[in-house]
Amino acid sequence: YSWIKSIVQQQAAQQQIKPLLKEFDLLEQQDAYPHQLSYARQRALDLAMLCVGQASVLLLDEPTAGLSQSETQAWIHNFKRLQQNKTVLLVEHDMDLVFAVADRIAVLDQGQIIAIGSASEIQANEKVQQAYLGQLMPSAGLLAGAE
Repeated sequence: YSWIKSIVQQQAAQQQIKPLLKEFDLLEQQDAYPHQLSYARQRALDLAMLCVGQASVLLLDEPTAGLSQSETQAWIHNFKRLQQNKTVLLVEHDMDLVFAVADRIAVLDQGQIIAIGSASEIQANEKVQQAYLGQLMPSAGLLAGAE
């Protein structure tokens, strides 16, 4: 009877797919092969597929690399939906992205953890400022990145 269970699971997944394709702005390309999609749409498809998946833990390594700023903003919007009820380990150098999506942040320098905390705690951490983010801009209260 495992084949019946498999069919039921496939039907349930298919019922989830169309709304997801619409939500991720992929409905018009639903018959296209992934390699036919733009790079940004491929990243959106990645997120849509992760939503259908049953994984409770996701590991993402620089998922917005190669995306424009506007495409990254769209990715962040879609990611926030995916993030619900999942544990996500995100490896990322784009600190604006990290601050936008992370509940807890661990910062590494030379392979060592130098800080763990919320976005505001990380932004205020002197070691992080020196090692990764750059100098605190007093007039704006913002961090300037140094790469």
